[in-house]
Amino acid sequence: MSKISTIDINNAILSITKIKDEDYICLTDMAKSKGGDSRAADVIKNWIRTRTTIEFLGTWETMYNPNFKVVESDHFKMEAGLPTNEKGFVVGEFRWQEGFGAFSYAKSQLDTVIKYINNQEQHHQKITFRDEYIELLQKFNVDYDEKYLFEWIE
Repeated sequence: MSKISTIDINNAILSITKIKDEDYICLTDMAKSKGGDSRAADVIKNWIRTRTTIEFLGTWETMYNPNFKVVESDHFKMEAGLPTNEKGFVVGEFRWQEGFGAFSYAKSQLDTVIKYINNQEQHHQKITFRDEYIELLQKFNVDYDEKYLFEWIE
């Protein structure tokens, strides 16, 4: 029998389901904490479309789910370019993201970074993520072409 409880992490209420002494945290609740119900689906879609996520989920399910259908999983693995012995199909349009962006900061700036993370919600009411991202590219003298920036979800 499963038991559901919740935890509060930085004002985000996350459901935890306990099944046979194993705890499972609700991904949807984590995604909702990043922008509410309207943004949750986008957060999950962006996470699940990465090649490493598909590989991880397939491995985890193979190890821990006795009812996992490996043959059906091979269709997704093949589309992701992961090793498989099957040639198959994918339902709907499937594309990998073509790039990513990352900025690093020195350890001496740790307090500033923590403050930024804790105040993101208020911060992004004043400036959009898109505008801030472009500001960072310019601040760090990164050459870019806007046509190659990822699709914006605002």
